[in-house]
This record gives sequence, C-alpha cells and structure tokens, in this order.
Amino acid sequence: MEWILKYMSWVAVISLSLGYWTQVYRIHLHKEVRDLALPSYVLMSIGFAILFFQAVKDESTIFIAKQIAVFVPVTIIIFQIIIHRKDKWHDSHNPECLSCKEELEMTWKICPYCGTDAPEFVLLPEFQKTLDEKKQSQKQQD
Repeated sequence: MEWILKYMSWVAVISLSLGYWTQVYRIHLHKEVRDLALPSYVLMSIGFAILFFQAVKDESTIFIAKQIAVFVPVTIIIFQIIIHRKDKWHDSHNPECLSCKEELEMTWKICPYCGTDAPEFVLLPEFQKTLDEKKQSQKQQD
C-alpha cells in the first residue's frame, strides 16, 4: 500500500507540472495573456520558492521535486505575461465590428472598443453556421 502512495505522489508532481507547462505552451503558441493575472503568478512563484526551502530543510525529495517542477514553468509564465502583455490574439473566424472594424468574439453583445450595442458584424459564410449554433445553444441555456 505504501508503494502506491509513493507512486501516486510522483504522478501528482508530474500532473501539476504538466498543467503549468501546458499554459506555457499555450502562451507561446497564441501570444495571448489578456486573461492571466500577473500578481497571481508572482504570488504563486514566491510561495513555491518559500516551500522549496522548507522541503530542503525537511529533506523531502518529493516536495523538492514538486517545488522545482512548478516553480520553473510559473516563472516562465511570469516572463511571458510581461513580454506579451500588449499582444493581441487573432482568431481568423472572429467577426469584425462594422462601426469600428475591431475584431469581436461571436458571443459579445456590445463592442468593447466603440460601445456599439448588439454590434453588427461581418462574418464569412462558412462561420455563419457556427454563430447560429452558438446563438441557439445560448437560447436553450436561458
């Protein structure tokens, strides 16, 4: 039974680390960080660093490995947020506001750039079906 707990602890370390590395990859791919809060990642990084020293003091291999495995990607995410904070992710199928020509999310009811209520937008025909499906899904949820 003890070996199962030891094995599962390493699975947890790998799982936690992969979660952060997935975020690193996603930021690298899209250069989009608008939904990420820099203070949250800075606080996590500080916490992981402090717990690393506690793990070293306690001579706990599993917790030393865990702290390193999560500290490194969280620190990379901090630098990615700083580097890409002014970048804008572009989705080729997103519509464009007819008033200000800015890109919109299909579910937005107000253009955040010009304030147009229920903005009219240009949508390529192949994406009209997607928009209609999303609208139908929203009506069913309401």
